[in-house]
Amino acid sequence: MVALIVLFAMLSNAFFTVDNFKNVFVQVSVISVVAVPTALLLISGKVDLSVGSTLALGAVVTGLLLTHGHPMLLSIAAGVAAGAVVGA
Repeated sequence: MVALIVLFAMLSNAFFTVDNFKNVFVQVSVISVVAVPTALLLISGKVDLSVGSTLALGAVVTGLLLTHGHPMLLSIAAGVAAGAVVGA
């Protein structure tokens, strides 16, 4: 991993920039919100593999509503509701 970081830093002038780090943190934040609680469940001996598919369902519902012109808050609420219904 360290070798890859050194390689990309040498190949690109934009690798060690604030914008790149901000972009990486934004991309990782969604995965972290799902991965950390899932890891805690797995460590405690519980198995819940439906988290990824529930997240995907909520994202699809939200995205479809947004592309069809519905208000953002309504679209987000519908996505969360779809995830809650499937997850319950």
